[in-house]
Amino acid sequence: MLKSIRQLLAEAALAVERTYFGDVVSQLIDNPKLIDDFTWLESSNLEPIGVGASRGAYRVPDNDDIVIKKAIVPRGKIDNQREIQKFKTFPNLFPKTYVHAPDFDWIVMEKVEVVSKDAEQLKKILSQHMPVVYNTIINKMTQSGIDPTNPEMIKQSYYDLIFNLEARKHGLKTVAKDQTKDRLSFQKAFKRMVELVKGQKVNILFEDADILKMITRDRKFFDIYKAASEFGIAFKELRGDNLGIDTDGNLVIIDLSIMEY
Repeated sequence: MLKSIRQLLAEAALAVERTYFGDVVSQLIDNPKLIDDFTWLESSNLEPIGVGASRGAYRVPDNDDIVIKKAIVPRGKIDNQREIQKFKTFPNLFPKTYVHAPDFDWIVMEKVEVVSKDAEQLKKILSQHMPVVYNTIINKMTQSGIDPTNPEMIKQSYYDLIFNLEARKHGLKTVAKDQTKDRLSFQKAFKRMVELVKGQKVNILFEDADILKMITRDRKFFDIYKAASEFGIAFKELRGDNLGIDTDGNLVIIDLSIMEY
């Protein structure tokens, strides 16, 4: 029986897909359980590059543009499913997801360049990808008498922002407001609470008007704020080492559970 056009197109697409991913991933597509075979793991030269609470990450020897994330506990399969959901919901904010095991035991994902905790690099990323956030930080630093050209202080001011958001998420702003009667005492009380969440001194207190301005005028920050709220991502985790640049040049949120060796 002649194959339908749909079948032929599907086979052609699969052939292109296998060519792109390489031999190792092609073998996994044919036999998803191979990744549990220690002999195959050794012969395939998959290189462990990181491990988190629920998954491990492997570098693929014949394709440097992708990584494989493998569940090491049952929760890892759920995390792999969530990776797909996050990418489908916010395709410009999370790394691309490609193929996966039928039971989500493993997933093939785009490899991204990690921003890192380096202050100079974080400053560059903020100015390029979140300009309204960056300018708000610079203006607040200037108003507070903090050197706005110092990369380390810019980094700490950005951390003040994400820990401020984390404190708000846990209702600490409301607690501070209920315990005070005027604006000045509220600011002092809320600042102390942000410092408790951050675990160190807070130099800048971002207020409602600052937060609203950044959410409504900075598209990338709006997407990050929305995604963090929708998927339960802790704002305090949005540090430089949990951000990356994908192959299209987009700023993306990377796996918060994977910890590099």
